[in-house]
Amino acid sequence: MRILLISIVLFLIGCGSTLPNPSENFLMDNEYSIFDTRGAWVDVKKIDDSFEAGELIAIKNDSLYILNGITHRLAILHSSQVRVLKLRKGKSPANLVRKHATAGTVTTLGHGFFLPFSGCAWIGTGWLVGSIYDKLHHVKYPSRKYSNLNDLASYARFSGGLPDDLNLDRVKKANIPKTVF
Repeated sequence: MRILLISIVLFLIGCGSTLPNPSENFLMDNEYSIFDTRGAWVDVKKIDDSFEAGELIAIKNDSLYILNGITHRLAILHSSQVRVLKLRKGKSPANLVRKHATAGTVTTLGHGFFLPFSGCAWIGTGWLVGSIYDKLHHVKYPSRKYSNLNDLASYARFSGGLPDDLNLDRVKKANIPKTVF
C-alpha cells in the first residue's frame, strides 16, 4: 500500500513538471530556427517588480523593444529599468524528457524490492537531464557571459537595431508558420 501511495505521489510530481509554457507555442523547433525571422521570447522583470514578456524586436541605444505577447503592443524599456531578463532561444525538450521519465517511473511498479532504486533512478535522471536542457535553451541577463544588453541583440527580430525609417506603430506580431517550407 505504501509503495502504491509513493508511486502515485511521484507520478503526480512528474505530471506537474509538464505544465505548458506560454512561450512554447511561439518558439520554433531548434532545427528550423535558422529559417525563422522572429525574435526570441523574453521575460523581463523590471526594477519596480513589474513584468514584461514577449518577442524581442530590437535592442538599440541601450533600449529594449519588446512586442508584448498578450496585448501585442510595443514596449520600450531602457536598460536601467531591467532587473533580470530571461531569454528563451528555442523550444526546450526538457518537458518531453520529464514525461518520459514519468512514464519510466510508472514502469518500475513491478520491480518489487528494487522499486525504490529504479524509481529514483528514473526520476533523478529525468529531472537532471531536464534541467540541463532548460539551462541550455535559456539566456539570463545580467550574467558573466552577458553583462551588456547589446550582447543579446543577435536574438532580436532586427538584430542590427531598428531601421531608422521603421514606423513603430506598424510592428505587429509575427505569424507563426504551420510549416517551414
